[in-house]
Order: sequence, then structure tokens, then C-alpha cells
Amino acid sequence: MLLWRALTMRAVFTNDDAGASASEQAVEALRTVSQWLNECSIRATFFWVPKPPQWRRCHELWNSALLEARGLGHDFQLHGLAHDSCLEFGVPQESTRRTNAAVFAEYEANRGHWNRAHSAGRLAGKLRQARRAYEAVFGEPPLVFRAPCFGVCPAMYEALAEVGIHYSSSRGINPTATAYVLLGDPALRRWAPDFPCRPWVEPPGVTEYPCMEDLCIGGVRPDQVDDL
Repeated sequence: MLLWRALTMRAVFTNDDAGASASEQAVEALRTVSQWLNECSIRATFFWVPKPPQWRRCHELWNSALLEARGLGHDFQLHGLAHDSCLEFGVPQESTRRTNAAVFAEYEANRGHWNRAHSAGRLAGKLRQARRAYEAVFGEPPLVFRAPCFGVCPAMYEALAEVGIHYSSSRGINPTATAYVLLGDPALRRWAPDFPCRPWVEPPGVTEYPCMEDLCIGGVRPDQVDDL
């Protein structure tokens, strides 16, 4: 006898960089998008930057809008600390080099500096700052972390576990798709995954939930809708 089990695929909508820009237009965009998602019965997770370069001004502009969106049922989690470098918590995936070459050049030119910055102790210190800022705004500890530009290292997972964050979404499954959108090279319009389409556990016990790519990162023209 054959037994069939129904499998349900669930898509989760996430968005990065909430709170990072000292722009009223960006804040209004959050309000517009969160309301539209609510009308579509979609609950999103927005990854929030707790201490961007103009963080005091950003908090003044953003905090009420963040709480409004949260009141609609949307979720907010951590996205780095300052997000002032793609290397803040580690090195991005090699497959992103074609669209982010300057980041790799910076790492290779100053490898000693960045390797010291990527120690578990230093990263845990940044995460503690980020967690305190999150708790001050949202009134509870964060559950999930996303590294800026998906720049990670083994010590990042150690630091996450040390500060009590056991979930990460900091790996991109198919960065080639993003490169196709940004560069327009037909040879990049393909499925070339770096990681499987399922979660896995990184030592010492942080579950990594990889995400699909941002096909709208460069904006979408009407003639691109069917292609993307």
C-alpha cells in the first residue's frame, strides 16, 4: 500500500533595512507597504537596523511607524547593528562577488583587521548592543538575526548563541538571480543554488533559514514583471 503525505509549501515575505534611513519617505514607504500587505492578509518580517549612522534621528522618525506596523501583525527582527559595512558580521558569499566586488577588495586588503573584528567576543558585543536597542523599542528580546549583505562567519553563529539568539536568516540560496537582475546578463538567468532550500543547524546550535533572492533590488520596469 502506498501512503501519500500532503506537503505544504509556505512562503515568508521578508524585507531588510527598516530603520536604516533618516528619510521620511522611507518611513512612509513602510507604512504603505505594511498596510498593503495587511490588506492582502500577508504578515511580513522586517529586519530592523538598530543603530545606523544617524540612529538618533532614525529612531525619532521610525519608532512610531514600526510599532504601527507591528500592531497590524507584522514582525520585526534584527539586521546587524549599524549596517555600515557588508563586512560587519562576516564575509558575504563568494557568488555575490560579481555584484559586490568592492566588499571583497576591502576584506582582502585589510584581512587582519576584519579577522580581528570577526572574533566571537567582538561580535557578541555588537549583538548585545543590538539586543538592548531592540528591547528598548519593542519591549521583548529578538528571536532572529539577519547579517548585512549576508556577510557571516563561524564566530557569528557562536556569538548569536552566546547572546540567546538561536535563529538566523543570513544565507542566500541563489545569488545568481540577483546578479541577473542587477547586471542584465542572460547567462545569469539560471538556477545555481549555493545552499539547499531548507533550514539547517550551524554550530553551536543556531538554525539557519536561507532565503531566496531579491528580484526587485534594482527596481522593476513593467516589461520585466513576467520575466521576474
